[in-house]
Amino acid sequence: MISSNTETDQSILLKESENEFAASLYGPFGGYFEQMDEDELPLPTQTFAIEFSNYSLNYSLINPQKCEAETNLFVFILSRPEAQYTRQQIRESWAAHLNEHNATVRFVVGWPLRYDFDRLLEEFMTFSDLILYDIEDTYANLYVKVYVSLQWQRHFCDNAKFVLKTDDDSVVDVGRLRWWVDHEFARRVATHPASVFGGMWKGVKVNREKTHRWYVPRTLYAAKRYPPYMNGPTYLLSNEAVKRILDVTAKVKAVPIEDILFTGILASKMQVHKFSAWKHFRYGKSLYAYEKCRNDSTDGRPVPYVIAIFGLSNPEKIRQAFDELHSVNCSSSWLSIRRLLWQKALNWWKELDDMKRVDNKMAKTPME
Repeated sequence: MISSNTETDQSILLKESENEFAASLYGPFGGYFEQMDEDELPLPTQTFAIEFSNYSLNYSLINPQKCEAETNLFVFILSRPEAQYTRQQIRESWAAHLNEHNATVRFVVGWPLRYDFDRLLEEFMTFSDLILYDIEDTYANLYVKVYVSLQWQRHFCDNAKFVLKTDDDSVVDVGRLRWWVDHEFARRVATHPASVFGGMWKGVKVNREKTHRWYVPRTLYAAKRYPPYMNGPTYLLSNEAVKRILDVTAKVKAVPIEDILFTGILASKMQVHKFSAWKHFRYGKSLYAYEKCRNDSTDGRPVPYVIAIFGLSNPEKIRQAFDELHSVNCSSSWLSIRRLLWQKALNWWKELDDMKRVDNKMAKTPME
């Protein structure tokens, strides 16, 4: 929701002390845009509020262009400030023709700690595809970045029926995604309006090792295991799922692991239906020589199941990876192979029977 308080907090107001872990995790965040004069930031900003039960925070983002009215799919890509080259590789490869699929893409970038803000501002004005906000861009703040992205969608792209979260080391075939949205995901959402699709993890234990990057103290999450959640690099949410998740954040403590927090804890609390879809959202970047496919009922063409891969640490490989993903070969299912073999056997028996009839006819024909 848009905050009525026009002053962005310089630090988060913790509603309870969560120990040294919380102190190091939650601050300082920012208020950087308010500290800049008009020459440094010549664009208008807007103030929003992040709310969890254990803390709240005001932040600002540069006023964006809204999605086109016909946008059906909103894609947000988590990206580091310094990853400008990676963003350009994505623009020129898998995000190059999103308008053809009624899709809108935005790169989500926070306040840079080791990168020139002026270069980010220039990129923002050149491409108009950045969500630029003034919370420090760190690994620990990834869950905040997702919150900002979902909030942005609610305010500036609410007409999108589906929302895809992905990372800048991922590659997505958006045209193929739209096909599966139309032929499978939309049908499931018709029955379960609040839904999330992705590679689902189940029964994952909460890490209590203080030196681990995914450490979570009992004061933040007391259960021994997390609810089922989607693999973080890429997952798909319905519009209603986004709405429900944001509606409940103020009643839940922030666990600083974005996929667990949004698609696990918050989604479970709001009865968001979870569909496991590893066949669509691949674990890793490997592709098979022949991928499983489904035939389009309209024109009969085979459509691969795999939609997204991730783990491309070298941005030079993004275009090649997209070309490979987009042009994968299809394999027939075992059922299709069995039907084909059976049909060939029938044809062979028919040919054999015809040959026998010819032989019998010739045997009965008297020789001259």
